[in-house]
Amino acid sequence: MKQSILSAFLALVLTGIPSFHGAMAIDFPLARKTARTDEQKAAERQPVRVVKLHRVGHAMHQSGMAFPGRVDAAQKAKLFFRVSGPVVERDLVLGKPVNQGDVLMRIDPRDYQRAVDNLAMQIQALEAQNALASVQYARKKNLLASKSISRTEFDAAEAEKKASDAQLMALRINYRKAQDSLNDTILRAPFTGNVTALGVELHELAQAGATVVVLEDLRSLKIRIHIPSGRLPDALTAPMQGREQQFRVRVPGRQETYLAVLTEFSPSTSAGGESYEAILTMEQPSSGFILPGMSVEASIYADDQSGNGRGQESGGALAVPWGAVVNDNGASFVWLYDAASKTIRKCPVEAERAGGSDSALVTGKLSPGDLIVAAGGDWLSEGMEVDVLNPEVLREDH
Repeated sequence: MKQSILSAFLALVLTGIPSFHGAMAIDFPLARKTARTDEQKAAERQPVRVVKLHRVGHAMHQSGMAFPGRVDAAQKAKLFFRVSGPVVERDLVLGKPVNQGDVLMRIDPRDYQRAVDNLAMQIQALEAQNALASVQYARKKNLLASKSISRTEFDAAEAEKKASDAQLMALRINYRKAQDSLNDTILRAPFTGNVTALGVELHELAQAGATVVVLEDLRSLKIRIHIPSGRLPDALTAPMQGREQQFRVRVPGRQETYLAVLTEFSPSTSAGGESYEAILTMEQPSSGFILPGMSVEASIYADDQSGNGRGQESGGALAVPWGAVVNDNGASFVWLYDAASKTIRKCPVEAERAGGSDSALVTGKLSPGDLIVAAGGDWLSEGMEVDVLNPEVLREDH
């Protein structure tokens, strides 16, 4: 009886095993198929790329050449004391604005004040002696007329009077010099500007003639550019012909451009080279402060309305960053951004690098005010949705 029950149990277990394995064989492939489908969908989704935009500037006539330049203040002075002494007043810090006539430094005036006082007393004593010499000279002159004294006595009185006059005059000159030295213990600003360098600290000895303060007027700027003789455009001779020529100035790393005027041009080459120096001047812009020592790029400019651009012009070209131009099998294009859909599309252009700079002159279907991708166009595709790294450029007044 027990054997029959055990046999029936084993048969039941053995007949159930195939169905169990079959169920497992069906379930695992379905799970794996579902997982692979999710991975494929994730791979098909493209990430939204972040791009930097550039707003295309207004159309201009340019020479196609950009010249490197360095900024300097239009007015700069290395100030010094004309006398030596320890500094007793120096309320200055770098960059501090000062007005014309403001006191910048003082040195100890005591020694110079004593020299003035000493000479003043000497003058008083000599004036008394000179008065006596004048009286004696007048008396002996009358005596000579009445032949009461000899000519020799009169000549002696006259010589004493002239010597006294000369000594008094010399003392007065020395007094004025001493007074000037006393006044020179105060250093005043000769013009309105900013302190850009300091050469002496409080309580240190200021040597006569040694620079103690450098003052620069940053309201106006001067830009020096050097042009190789082989790239000399006719527009650079405008000052020699009594004409005004404007330049477009750009600071590397900034999108803003500024206008400067050509004020000086040297018709002779610089020492030891084959380049010509030109000097541009411009006012300090209201935004994007430009400081002395900065490097800039300058290119010849004339606005469209004047229609009299000079030099080798590339009529109607637009300036864009060189990195915005993408080359595709010999054809060039830029990525044009659509703010409404936040997508980009190709815009064919013809591009030429501007004088070896990082700007390009392009012609095509671009217009001033268009937004284009500034760099990295090789990683983008038609119709791609992008995020903007510099959203401030979306403002029309930017």
